[in-house]
Amino acid sequence: MKTYIGKIVLAMALAFATMSCEQKLTIDQHGVQSADTYYSTDEEIETASADLYIKMRNLESSAIVLKPLLDGDFWAGGGQHGDNSSLDKLAEYSFDAEDGSITGYFKNLYALVFSANTIISRIDPAKSQVATRTVAEAKAFRAWTYFELITLWGNPPLVDHPLQPNEYKQPNGDPAELWAMVNKDCEEAISSGALPEKSDSHEKNVWRVTKQYAQAIYGKALLWQGKNAESAKVLDEVIDSKKYELFDGEYGDRNTMDNKFNCENLFESIFPNDPSNPVTSFTGYMLGWRTDRMLASGIAEWGIEMGFGFVAPTKDLYDAFLEHDGHSYRLQQTIKSYDEMVDLGLGLIDGAVQLGEGVYMWKDRYTKDKTPAMWCTAKDYVWMRLAEVYLLAAEAHLAAGNTSKATEYVNVIRAKAQIPALSTVTLQDIKDEKRFELCREGQLYQDLQRWGDAEAKLKGVGKKEPMFHSDKSITYFDCGNQDDKCGYKKGKHEYFPYPANEVRLNDNIKQNPGW
Repeated sequence: MKTYIGKIVLAMALAFATMSCEQKLTIDQHGVQSADTYYSTDEEIETASADLYIKMRNLESSAIVLKPLLDGDFWAGGGQHGDNSSLDKLAEYSFDAEDGSITGYFKNLYALVFSANTIISRIDPAKSQVATRTVAEAKAFRAWTYFELITLWGNPPLVDHPLQPNEYKQPNGDPAELWAMVNKDCEEAISSGALPEKSDSHEKNVWRVTKQYAQAIYGKALLWQGKNAESAKVLDEVIDSKKYELFDGEYGDRNTMDNKFNCENLFESIFPNDPSNPVTSFTGYMLGWRTDRMLASGIAEWGIEMGFGFVAPTKDLYDAFLEHDGHSYRLQQTIKSYDEMVDLGLGLIDGAVQLGEGVYMWKDRYTKDKTPAMWCTAKDYVWMRLAEVYLLAAEAHLAAGNTSKATEYVNVIRAKAQIPALSTVTLQDIKDEKRFELCREGQLYQDLQRWGDAEAKLKGVGKKEPMFHSDKSITYFDCGNQDDKCGYKKGKHEYFPYPANEVRLNDNIKQNPGW
């Protein structure tokens, strides 16, 4: 048996039939081409490029479900406790090294690394413009992937080429070497001159990795490394390019099907609105409101098919948002109270009970965004938008001593939110803006860990879960977790566990502390 990394290599090797069962058999297999000679034309190189984007899209559910459940602002949700035990365990911090969500994310991240490594090692960038661009894309994807692996696991194996069978059991990586690879990949992708750029902020036909997206990945990685002045410089270049601007429509409509490739989005995974060739994504149904318990008339009016109510916002999040913003335009376009939902015709059926506390996500609602095919959505997943770049740059500038620039950037976000400008900013101001502006976008969890705020916020989670009734009362029930089996534990939860099966099969990898 092989580790996950090895399995990915073995599967691709079999797909390309690079080995035969009998070494003396010299007859070429019809219809199969060796990986050593496959990338000989631009058309074949484009298939390799497409594979990167498909594998990135496959990570969407982990980004929008796994990480938000760990940041303390969301209940697991669903119909009742136990509706999805894996999500319950994530939100309660009762998961272990066998957890399917964490194992799946690890596996899929290394699948993307393998695809990137195959391109970088087998395609000569000097071959053609398509080859140059594809190699640059692969380096940007690999940099982003290792950012995730490093910040979530700490010292993941460094794999920078397609592995041979005797290399499958890779040891933990050295964080300094891992970050050096991320930096080098970003620098080479950016300087390649091959990544496209938008002609202006409203151009919508640039769907590939752009130079500015690669710069944003690099600036974010430098901030995590504490290289604040360097981070600020790179992120400033993204902002100063004027290739992007904050979304100019209704705040709550930014992430709808009608606003794909809008002026704010740096990179998004495409879910085409093509009923004849639908792309499965269960995420929309998972995150949608628990519609079987809501008034049918309101659901019909808003064009909603169905939803299962997972990853439901907490009342603590709503109350903190209200205290920070007041009853602002941004709050109203991000989260709705139950009374506001009732005013829109979206209340509960009389006598119905719904897991949560009577607050509902609005900005990423799923209305008229699904194809006629079952379990398919036509709404893209946005991996990064300009608002995040502004806030990353604000933090980098503040840490580098440039408070005036940090204040300028924070006030750009506050102006769009329609709340008063600040005369100066602190790190806490930036933390607050990131929490509310990027609410349920999968960014906060890694920030909490980096800032050292995770233990204080998350140590008490996992004991009880709320049920909201149509009469607006809330009852809480015991999740059944002992104190030592739930909640954030210092010395353990700073990093994810390596998947248990990976550790069992790979004696060169050491499990993270506490697992």
